Amino acid sequence: MKRTLSIRSTIIMKQDYYELLGVSVQAEDSELKKAYRKAALKYHPDKNPDNVDESTRIFAEIKAAYEVLSDPQERAWYDSHKNQILRETNVDDDGEDLDEDIGITASDLLKFFDPNLYRRYDDTVAGFYKVAGRVFESLAAEEVASGKSQGLDDYNFFNDDIEGYVGEDLKYPVFGSGHSDYEKIVREFYANWSNFSTVKSFSWKDHYRYASSMDRRTRRAIEKTNKKTRDNAKKEYNETVRSFVAFVKKRDPRVKKGVDELERKRKEKAKIEMERRNEQLRLEREKMKMNENFELQDWQKYDPEDLEKAFEGIDITKQNRSLDEDTIQDDMTNGRIGGGDVAGSDSEEEEEEVELFECIVCNKTFKSENQFLAHEKSKKHKKEVTLLKRQMMKESRDLGLD
Repeated sequence: MKRTLSIRSTIIMKQDYYELLGVSVQAEDSELKKAYRKAALKYHPDKNPDNVDESTRIFAEIKAAYEVLSDPQERAWYDSHKNQILRETNVDDDGEDLDEDIGITASDLLKFFDPNLYRRYDDTVAGFYKVAGRVFESLAAEEVASGKSQGLDDYNFFNDDIEGYVGEDLKYPVFGSGHSDYEKIVREFYANWSNFSTVKSFSWKDHYRYASSMDRRTRRAIEKTNKKTRDNAKKEYNETVRSFVAFVKKRDPRVKKGVDELERKRKEKAKIEMERRNEQLRLEREKMKMNENFELQDWQKYDPEDLEKAFEGIDITKQNRSLDEDTIQDDMTNGRIGGGDVAGSDSEEEEEEVELFECIVCNKTFKSENQFLAHEKSKKHKKEVTLLKRQMMKESRDLGLD
C-alpha cells in the first residue's frame, strides 16, 4: 500500500509573531525580551484563573513567537516566508489551487515551523517524535515515488513509499523514537537529511505549455524559461526542507544528550591516554636515573674502536699454574709423575719448576710455546675470540659507551 500521508490539514498559523508580541519588524533583541516578559506576565495562566484555557493557549503562542524571533536564523527565515506561513488557503504563488499530485510544497512545510506543535517530548501520537517523524516519512515517500515514476536508477529498490514498511531497503533514514541511539540512528539521520536534495521535477511550476504548432525557436525559448522556473522552485524547496531539519534538530533532546555523551567518552579516552603517557614517561625517567647512578667498571670503559687493540694487548702467558687433566695424564703415561720410581730422582733433589702457557679465552694451558701458538691458529680458538669481542662490544653499547 502506497503512502497517502498528507500534512496540509495541520494547524495553520494565523497571527503575526510581531503583532503577537506588540513589536515592530525592526525590533532589537532587548525590545523583544522586554515585550515577551510583559506579554508572558499578562497572559500567564496563574494570572488568569478565570480563563485558564484561553490564557494557556495565548501564553504558549507568545512563548513560541519569542523562541522564533529571538533566534537570528529562524527570525530571518520567518521574515522571508511570513506571508506564505500566514496564508490560510492552499494556493500556489500564482493564486491557483494546488494539485494534490505535486505532493508537499514549501508552503505546506512552513506550517511545521511552529514550536507549538512540539510541546510534548514523548512517543505519543501528538508527541515530538511522531509529529516530526510523520513529516519526514511523507517527504521520503514522495521522493522515492517521484524517482520511480521518472525511472531514475536504483529507486525501484527502495520502499520508502510503502506505508508501514520496516526494513533495510529505505533510501532515507528514519527519525526514530525518544529512545533511539544517538550514534547509530539520530546522528546518521541528521547527517543525511541536512544534505537533502529533491528529485522532484517541479514541472507544475512551468510558466508555459508546449504546443505542437510551435516552431523550434519558440520551443527552445519556452524550455529555457520553464527550466529556470523549475530550478528556482527546487532551490526553494531544498532550502525549506534543510531549514526544517535544522529547526527540528535544535529542539531534539536526543541531540544534546548524545553530544554530551560523546564528549564524555572523548574526555575519558583522553584521560586514559594521558595516564598511559605519564606512566611511560615515569618509566623512562627511572631508567635514565638508574643509568646515571650506574658506575662502570674499568674494563667497560674502553672506547669501542680500541676494543680490538686492547684485547690484543692482554698478556696471555701466566706462570706457575697447575696442569690441566690432559697434561697430567700425559705425564703419568710417560712416567714423569705418579707412583713408582723416577729415574734420577732423589729426596734431596729439588723439584723442577714447570713453565706453562695459558689461553685465557679458551681457559686452557699448554706445556710449550709451540703448543700454544698452534692452538692460537685453530678454528676453535679464533671462534672463541670473535665471540668474546662481540660480547664486549654489545655490553659497551648497552651501557651507552659507543
